[in-house]
Amino acid sequence: MNAGRRIYRTAEGRHVVEGHPDAAFLAYGVADEVPEEVLAELPAAAGDDTEAAGDAQDDAKQRPAPANKARRATANKAGG
Repeated sequence: MNAGRRIYRTAEGRHVVEGHPDAAFLAYGVADEVPEEVLAELPAAAGDDTEAAGDAQDDAKQRPAPANKARRATANKAGG
């Protein structure tokens, strides 16, 4: 069956969808035939392959912005 998404293998040998933090090696491309056993191994929530990537982006948005480390020009120097 064609999964319609990329499926990766983890270092432990499990199969996960694209964007999963444990994804290590591409196992099946978008148009590749994927065995039913592999599809059954994927979590039920894997129907949305952008979920894992979206969670990572949400975490980044929740962090405070880094402090501005730009230096000010000193008043006693030329050009400042």
